[in-house]
Amino acid sequence: MSGIRWSASTWAVLAGLSASPLGGTAWAQENTVESVAATEEVIVTGVRGSLARAIDQKRRSDAIIDGIAAEDIVDFPDLNIADSLQRITGVSVERSLGEARSIAVRGLASEFTRVTINGQSIVSGTGGREVDFNIFASELFNGVQVRKSHNASLTEGGLAGTVDMRTARPFDFREPVFAIAAQAVGNDLSEDYRPRVSALASTTLADGKIGILGSISYSELALRQDNVEGLRFIQTNIDANRDGVIDTNGVEYPFIPRYVNENMDRERLGVTGAVQFRPTTAFELSIDAAYATVDEERRRYSIDGFIEAADIRSPLTPPTIDATNLIVAASLPNVTSRSENILTPQSDQLYLINSDARWDLSENLTLKGKLGYSEATRDTNEFRSTWSNTGNFQYTFADPIFVGFSGIGRNIFDASIYNSHEARFINTETTDSELAGQADVEWRTNFLLRAVKAGVRYEDREKDTIQFDGRSLATTSFTPFATDLPVDNFFEGNNAATIIRNWPVANFDAVLSSTTLVPSGFTPPQRRIATNNVQEETLAGYVQGDLDGSLLGLGVRGDIGVRIVSTNQASTGFPTNTTQITVETDYTDCTKALRARPYLLR
Repeated sequence: MSGIRWSASTWAVLAGLSASPLGGTAWAQENTVESVAATEEVIVTGVRGSLARAIDQKRRSDAIIDGIAAEDIVDFPDLNIADSLQRITGVSVERSLGEARSIAVRGLASEFTRVTINGQSIVSGTGGREVDFNIFASELFNGVQVRKSHNASLTEGGLAGTVDMRTARPFDFREPVFAIAAQAVGNDLSEDYRPRVSALASTTLADGKIGILGSISYSELALRQDNVEGLRFIQTNIDANRDGVIDTNGVEYPFIPRYVNENMDRERLGVTGAVQFRPTTAFELSIDAAYATVDEERRRYSIDGFIEAADIRSPLTPPTIDATNLIVAASLPNVTSRSENILTPQSDQLYLINSDARWDLSENLTLKGKLGYSEATRDTNEFRSTWSNTGNFQYTFADPIFVGFSGIGRNIFDASIYNSHEARFINTETTDSELAGQADVEWRTNFLLRAVKAGVRYEDREKDTIQFDGRSLATTSFTPFATDLPVDNFFEGNNAATIIRNWPVANFDAVLSSTTLVPSGFTPPQRRIATNNVQEETLAGYVQGDLDGSLLGLGVRGDIGVRIVSTNQASTGFPTNTTQITVETDYTDCTKALRARPYLLR
């Protein structure tokens, strides 16, 4: 996202300690040389504190991990969690309208990365296992850890890596805390600044045995993106003289050269809560809950030339072909020009609750338990209104970026020459849920084999998708439904003469209220081929030994273990529009892990 951020200060009030939003530490008493000298402990916050905590996590871990810690309370390094993760080596992001939405670890697609909140898997309303990070406000988290290596105790599912996002808990703070942050966030192109506010409050009760924390984040955002694009380049042969003889073989041309203006308005709300109970030093119970909702509305306007192979093979005049065998200019017969307009309201919701318990039975023996549930829903209602006209057409790549095109003998920027091609509704509803429970036992020693761990985990996940897709094909003149492009500075700052600055676009209100284009009571039918249900159950068990000590004069750190996972899946779908089938499968995997890292003793 290209944008400018104006930020108000972040205030944090800790009983006896005030954290500066600019980093560093401020003391409640007068900050004199004498008071600093008398302070027994200096707590570093801000950027330096964040880096120190991240390095400490990496140093203490037996695995290959990277982490990012919040610079301060409700103050993560970036507005977007995925943007923060991109700071980590081996992590890249996929963007939409300039904003990071999903991540790829070590070059693998996003569905190969397992994402959790406080150890509980995050489900999503996307089409697969990938997680859309756009639903999360970064202020809700105080740390993110990316684990790039595997061991027996690590939950399966993260072939590329595992990302664990940590929300704050009341026992993270020594004293009661209240923090609030406010910002105004805008996009350079939209020139529209919207609010972003967040707050966190935490306290302890019963002499520190009970802790309660709550946080909330609310934001609005307006985004805009101007694009010039084409779906792909296609290879074909050319009959330049239109005499049935191929003159040039294997030339390439752009398929659907297009200009696009896209705008989005978004409203996001996130809430987290945590309760911790520690009656003795030997027992602790934590319960975390999170809720997030995002409502978006996208409006996409484009104009293009739908160039097909038949058009390019017999051009009106011999085309201009460059040294790379690319057609950089051509005059073509019967190319369909289209004004395509897409309105997409989308709503996402996520619920998550997670409980962790730890019980030290003795100095060397600990029991751990975990139970969590998460559910995500996504409702997408896409409406497409396309208007088209067919006739002679020409395009040029006189500018290597901005394609120029126009009609021959017709003005393709005149709404009166267009007729309705289709009005189409594509409504998709997705629900994804997971219930997971885990029990672990750990026995610690004073030898090279520092600890022996064992545990079992059960997971039940279900994903359901249903889609409705319907079209209305009434032929109607574009003129009563057309308006100008809703921006008057399309590609402002670029002076290329070939840029198309304005074209007729649909007035969505007029189109949707037309009973000719959208008949009264029109309901899109179910598109069964895009409707499916997947159920998955896994049962896993592991045994792991942790190494930490000296051997033959060298320090050794690592682990050795084995993990067995049994998986049962049932997938139900429609290979045709009328036939429903269910495919079941089950398999068992056994993973062995041995990692040892020697280092010089100091």
